[in-house]
Amino acid sequence: KTGKLKKPVVLPGFIPSQKWCPRYSQQNLTNVVWAFSNLKLYDEELFEATAQEFTARVGELDAQGLSMAAAAFAAQGFLHRPLLEAFAAAAAEPRLCSFAPRDLEGLAVAFATLGYFPAAWFDAAAERASRCLPAFTSLGLAALAWALAAAGWRHQEPLLR
Repeated sequence: KTGKLKKPVVLPGFIPSQKWCPRYSQQNLTNVVWAFSNLKLYDEELFEATAQEFTARVGELDAQGLSMAAAAFAAQGFLHRPLLEAFAAAAAEPRLCSFAPRDLEGLAVAFATLGYFPAAWFDAAAERASRCLPAFTSLGLAALAWALAAAGWRHQEPLLR
């Protein structure tokens, strides 16, 4: 891992252990994981503790929070199957229909990056994407197409009509 820490990071008022997680809102947990990921700092204890907390409280995350948290874990290559299953369940229909294109492609790319391919979720995501294609940026559409291809997605109807 890039920037793997030999010992836990201790910031004033912040000790990366499972004890602090319940005190943080889902937004704050997302921000912590996203910041460590963007700084290319990997702390096994921090990622494990936040993954467990996200799994337990996944229903509190909105679409953007799901997408950002999943992307942060994926950027670190942190494969935590219960967390991914919780993310997929939280992002299933009927909730998936409210996802903005950016959140949809972000979650799809995170799943594909980690090699996690829930077929029913990818089918639903492709269907959702086909209903809002004009709202995708070209980069977002390319990223979604990559994730679908990585998942081996095949659908009866072409995504682009």
